[in-house]
Amino acid sequence: PETVFYGLMNILGTHDTPRILTVLSHNGSYEEGRQRLFAALHLWAFLPGIPCIYYGDELGMTGGGEPFNRTCFEEAPADPEIRRHYRRLLHFRRSIGTMEPLKFQPEKAEGSLYVFSRSDGDRRLVTAVHAGEGTEVLNPDPEGGWALKDFFISGQVTMEGRTSFCLKKVSAVTVLLVRER
Repeated sequence: PETVFYGLMNILGTHDTPRILTVLSHNGSYEEGRQRLFAALHLWAFLPGIPCIYYGDELGMTGGGEPFNRTCFEEAPADPEIRRHYRRLLHFRRSIGTMEPLKFQPEKAEGSLYVFSRSDGDRRLVTAVHAGEGTEVLNPDPEGGWALKDFFISGQVTMEGRTSFCLKKVSAVTVLLVRER
């Protein structure tokens, strides 16, 4: 049901799974894992539901299977970039206002690009996550009628013109548009 869909717990890690940073770093370097985490956080924060953090993930705690995924909370040695990214992303999410009236609409799922939007008629939130190689372009307002109000990027994202975004390898962008009057 729709009420359940919008009230789901969005989680990237739990006490029953390896830590998300460990999983995302598995087939690459720590830096690649961190970039994958930053892109995944766009899905976690903006898909319908309630973003929930498993303790320590916001600091970059690592750990594989049992019992290493349940180690005690350790503030040091925290990764300051991961902590900063969580804070900035959640600040951006709060600045949008209440998310509940924003209806979910999948837009595109091709290759390594996933795009979805959420809208209430006056606001439109568009999230694009590019999980692969190469470059993808997002134009969040192809028909016009919306004004760019704010955006949050992760990874290598540049603006093309006034409203298009160029997403390079493992990157994401969330764009807030408001209805032009």
